[in-house]
Amino acid sequence: MKAAIFSWHGCKLEVKGSCVEYTAEETPMVSYVNTHFALEKLRDEAQNKGGEGPRILVIGPSNSGKTTLVKLLTAYAVRMGRQPMVINTDSREGILSIPGSLTATPFASILDVEEGWGSSPSSGPSPVPVKLPLCYYYGLANPEDNTRLYKPTLTRLAITATSRLVDDPIVKSTGMIIDTPGSIAQSGKDNFDLISHIVKEFQGSYIKALSMNG
Repeated sequence: MKAAIFSWHGCKLEVKGSCVEYTAEETPMVSYVNTHFALEKLRDEAQNKGGEGPRILVIGPSNSGKTTLVKLLTAYAVRMGRQPMVINTDSREGILSIPGSLTATPFASILDVEEGWGSSPSSGPSPVPVKLPLCYYYGLANPEDNTRLYKPTLTRLAITATSRLVDDPIVKSTGMIIDTPGSIAQSGKDNFDLISHIVKEFQGSYIKALSMNG
């Protein structure tokens, strides 16, 4: 297993068993927390004016840390008393659902440290409140495998998720955090078309692009 631990003020770690550790000279965490504060400013403005919060797309190649950033931004928002709508357009991930599905989930409680995002109602009792994802099954690993199926499935997800914002003022002012498939970050006309489709259907207002170095 490979993992990273970040501390704002330093820490001491006790490790049992053999491991290889090192201290990185650079970290993307500063830019991540700055992104969070920028989103919070937009959410405050939306709350004061009764408008909609920001909708941010996280785009980057596979294993660049997209889902990790989405988790961080979601956790920070929840700790601020927000309820972000987390959209998963990557069928490989299957957030709170089986792989092959696209989901939309409003988060009103903390993320589970051990389980990652948390649990769905079908997984049994949990100390962390369960989440209720909206799921649409796509069934393939990549959007490029069948764009004629992926696009209408994504459109239906976007319509339903957007209607939730209309009915819930807290989710509305918080906005959306959208995770995207790593494969569409590669150059190519078809991939650009898929990015444009996601932006159009979810009316994305901000895009956070990640490289392999974060």
